[in-house]
Amino acid sequence: MRDETQSLLRAEDFAEEVEHLFDPENDEDADESERIGLTFGELVKLDIPPREEIILGLGRREVGTLNAVTNVGKTTLLRNLAISLCVGRSFPPFGQFTLPKRIAFLDFEDTRAFMRSDYLRMLNGFSDQERDRFNSNALLLCEDTDIEGEDLRLSNYHHLALVTRRLQAFSPDLIVVDTISSAFSIRNENDNAEVRDFILRPLRQLAKDTNAVVLATHHIGKSKSEDGQTKEAVFRGRGASSFADMARTVFNLECDPIEDCVIWSCPKLKSTVRPTNLKLKLNPETRWFESQGESKLVSNYDLMLEMFSDGEVHTTAEVIEEFKGLISERTLKRILNEAVNRGDLCKMKQGVYQRPSTESISK
Repeated sequence: MRDETQSLLRAEDFAEEVEHLFDPENDEDADESERIGLTFGELVKLDIPPREEIILGLGRREVGTLNAVTNVGKTTLLRNLAISLCVGRSFPPFGQFTLPKRIAFLDFEDTRAFMRSDYLRMLNGFSDQERDRFNSNALLLCEDTDIEGEDLRLSNYHHLALVTRRLQAFSPDLIVVDTISSAFSIRNENDNAEVRDFILRPLRQLAKDTNAVVLATHHIGKSKSEDGQTKEAVFRGRGASSFADMARTVFNLECDPIEDCVIWSCPKLKSTVRPTNLKLKLNPETRWFESQGESKLVSNYDLMLEMFSDGEVHTTAEVIEEFKGLISERTLKRILNEAVNRGDLCKMKQGVYQRPSTESISK
């Protein structure tokens, strides 16, 4: 009851404040800077610089996310991007870069020792001039602390202010935050309000304060990676839907279920042209991802049906054995039931399934 009373009091205070704001006498004396909103005529007169797209789908002061399964290579891919952007080399699918840009890479998961060796390995084969460009155009934050020795966290507003001032002095074009879960400490990542207020809004403010693109990495949850039927691609990221809702552009990086590579996709892009999904394979010697051409993401449902394309009868045990280590037993059983309900499979008897014949379908 106490909480309800407090809520009512807050509502009454809010009503009084609204009444005060809409008092004509107060409105006349209001400071012009306190006005909210613009007429279109006022908007047209504003001196707004044209939008400059730094990487695919993202311009200055905008925020995007890269969702990926653990250990699929998101950090490696973004380090490839960092080098390409800093030296002015094209790096599909993120962009055809010709002029060098500046990048700040905020790495909250790796160590400085491994990060340095990884970059040095990636820079093999680059010219001395390109190496010099990367040396001056890349700012790397890793294992950093504040003056009291506390690990940096962007959820700490004092730390965020320290990072913002450092970035403002460096003037990056792109800021990478790797990863959201390591950079921020919140109580519940499934809470839309908490994610919006304590992660996405600070990232947006960081983008505005630095006049840069902010690209933050996020994990794809296990249950979502196993279940391609109920989650739209734009919402593959773990936790609240606000992660995708408040991002201007969303990239996904997922394991190819058939080949030894990963699939890059862009399910959210404010453009009339949607880029095709690409297969990328990591070269272990160079530590660079190399394009293997276009790809179509294959759902677990389609994969399982492919097993029945031979027209033979298969048992539940055979299906589980076929996809062992790739799709969970629970997910497979659910897909089998769904396939029967859709009419894509016939249940011959308990635990035995077969694709319906052409004759039975026509009937």
